[in-house]
Amino acid sequence: MPLFSSPENAGPEERRVVGVINVEMSVKYALRDADVDWLARFCAPLGKLVPSDRSESRTKPSQRLMRTQPESAARSEIAQSLAYQEVRLLYATNRADDGSPLASSSQATGSQPPGSKEVRFGRHRTDRLSFGICRVTIPRAHRIGKVELPSPLKLQFRSNPEKHFTLAGVDPLQREEFDNQLTLGLGVESASALIYIHGYNVDFREAAFRCAQIHYDVAPDIVPLLCSWPSQGETTGYMRDEAEAEYAALHLGDFIGRMSNQVRPNDFHFLADGLGCRVLLTALVTLSLQKTLNLGQIIFVRPDVDAAVFREQAPQLSRIGRRVTLYVSNRDKALEVASTFHGSPRAGSSPQIIPGIDTIDVSTEDTGFINSGYVQPLLTDIHSVLQGMPPDRRMGLRRTATSDGAYWTSGGVADRPSPEPLQ
Repeated sequence: MPLFSSPENAGPEERRVVGVINVEMSVKYALRDADVDWLARFCAPLGKLVPSDRSESRTKPSQRLMRTQPESAARSEIAQSLAYQEVRLLYATNRADDGSPLASSSQATGSQPPGSKEVRFGRHRTDRLSFGICRVTIPRAHRIGKVELPSPLKLQFRSNPEKHFTLAGVDPLQREEFDNQLTLGLGVESASALIYIHGYNVDFREAAFRCAQIHYDVAPDIVPLLCSWPSQGETTGYMRDEAEAEYAALHLGDFIGRMSNQVRPNDFHFLADGLGCRVLLTALVTLSLQKTLNLGQIIFVRPDVDAAVFREQAPQLSRIGRRVTLYVSNRDKALEVASTFHGSPRAGSSPQIIPGIDTIDVSTEDTGFINSGYVQPLLTDIHSVLQGMPPDRRMGLRRTATSDGAYWTSGGVADRPSPEPLQ
């Protein structure tokens, strides 16, 4: 298990790994090969943890997704020699191809990946879903929990794939081709897919980066699938984003229903963030009234959902999901603004005692910034959730009892007290 060290008064993003403890455990809880590979990247500052032939010989689910265009031997050789690697994500989106593409972040002079394309999906909606594969490059010097982007403070004005996340290309697919790619990715008996739904103020490129980062850091053995809805990608676009999230829930429900008819539904895990939690909650609750489902892990990260609505609807999900996990934070600035705007608390702002729901308070790990992303301890716990591990078996969680039940707290004591759990 990794040991953390940080200077006094340091934030969670400043923690660093200083060592590893060898812990004996029963065969039931022994690490799988995928866990060892993930731990190797987690502890990268310490040097190699496993022999390279073990981690590099197996094909990851995202690598099983075929390229939609032929790849030359020269390009393959170049890709292996450069200091970045490519992650391929399946995507489904109701964003419109508006003909005025956003500039790809990989438009760097001389250093962009071969075959780069521009992003075409903007902020407008369409009445049908589009499908395909997007290719994201991740620098090999990537640090877990980070999405490395150019920084003007470092005089970086263009993206370099050896230092930053870049979008190498977006390759559209017909629905039948998409279904074949999904089946290919799930071709191994133990394979599963993680469906990621982003939140407010996120454009398509940012959503692809975050999905790729979560896949790379947390679930390299799971097929990544991005569901992107037409967020405006602007801090001033909240009201429009709410309307688009409500409309996107209709498409997501139909999409999940069709997928569950083609492959085993318990192969699908769901991870939603912020306003994206409203999309996922509405879609799953509506779909559960129409058909019987048996899904995998359902994870809500700081949901921008009315707390009373979430308490009313979320218990239905415990009957269709293997486990439902709710991460909350009283330091999330976006949720503070949303609570003031709506005049009612958000489900992701405070611990809630809900039957069948594992509530994890990550306030001590939250940076407090809007779109602050996923810090390392949060990613570590999500990794354990996806492995099916209950809270009492997960590292770094402390049980907090109340008169109405219990929830879990991540990390140490918060620098300000958490509000009373909502009932």
